[in-house]
Amino acid sequence: MRTITAHVMVENVASARLMEACGFRPLYRDLWEDWGFDELVKVDKYIYKSRWE
Repeated sequence: MRTITAHVMVENVASARLMEACGFRPLYRDLWEDWGFDELVKVDKYIYKSRWE
């Protein structure tokens, strides 16, 4: 596996910090996604690559 993405709700600051501590980098911020709730959810998207070039 070379690339992993994580989608974190904007309000979930602790998870965002954890993603960065584990080597994930922010890729997109403030995206609206359908997570199956009544309304769209605002998320930040993080990416982890096994080798950053």
